[in-house]
Amino acid sequence: MSILFEVKTDTTSTSCYEAVGQLLVYSAPLAKKPRLVAVFPDSLDRHYVEVFKKIGLRSLTYKWVKNEPIFEKRKVAELVGT
Repeated sequence: MSILFEVKTDTTSTSCYEAVGQLLVYSAPLAKKPRLVAVFPDSLDRHYVEVFKKIGLRSLTYKWVKNEPIFEKRKVAELVGT
């Protein structure tokens, strides 16, 4: 596994803290550390984006369009290395 995602349905402080904890706990037993990506709807407060960078996590946001999550293709490509 090269990337581990934790997807949240809101951008509250609680969800941000949960995402960090869950990514760290789920990645701990893995032999090779994957990229850790917290996924949130809409935009994420800049504070959390900066904190995530400092601790080695990345963030990705999505928007709902006609009941489908839509991701910015450029950001997804950056994460997966294509």
